[in-house]
Amino acid sequence: DSRTGDDSRCDTTLICRTIAHAVQLVGVSHVNLSAGVFKESTVSIDNIVSLVISGVPSSTFFDCSRRLEPTTGAAFNINNSTVTITGVTFQHCSNASGNGGAVSAVDSSVAVSQCSFVNCSAASGGAMSATGRGGGVFLRVENSNFSGNSAVGGLIGCPPGSHSSEPCSTWGGAIAAFEILNVSVTGCSMTDNTAVANVPVTSQQSTLSRNAVAGGGCVSVLFRGNCSAFVLHMS
Repeated sequence: DSRTGDDSRCDTTLICRTIAHAVQLVGVSHVNLSAGVFKESTVSIDNIVSLVISGVPSSTFFDCSRRLEPTTGAAFNINNSTVTITGVTFQHCSNASGNGGAVSAVDSSVAVSQCSFVNCSAASGGAMSATGRGGGVFLRVENSNFSGNSAVGGLIGCPPGSHSSEPCSTWGGAIAAFEILNVSVTGCSMTDNTAVANVPVTSQQSTLSRNAVAGGGCVSVLFRGNCSAFVLHMS
């Protein structure tokens, strides 16, 4: 392919030049990334029982600022899957209209180790976000670095129309977990991560309330209801 470099014959024995091709079209269970820079658009990972993505620590980069097209969005969108990511540096990934600047997961179990997240941003979960709708999923982050990431949902503006009374909120400058009962963050370094929220005077909400909600400059874990089975491990 003249744009992506993929070979149409790409399979489990031939090299795929993009992560998306390997995951979406070939359906492999383990993707090995070489040292170098990856700059493709958002990789969608849907309904995969088990997927491992392995890079070379400090040498494999996913740089969203160098994408072939001027697109925004998380590096990985993960839905209803179990995914392990190791040895990848994510940098300059922005997901302004959603959660998770580099990794955005919904109803999925995600394990991350030996990764770095640098200068990524999103409405919540500047580097990573995981959202669940019940038990059985987990978020585990180990031996990884988070630097200069930001949750900026409160700076984008308040919900319009019928949602204008909702707070302009933003959570987790580095990591945000919503309705995830099993969260573990161990052996990680956090530097200059922020969660910032305000209510713009031009927004509809400004006339109703000037209260903005922000929390977790580094890590934020939230539940709407019963969280009696919640387990959080941080060290």
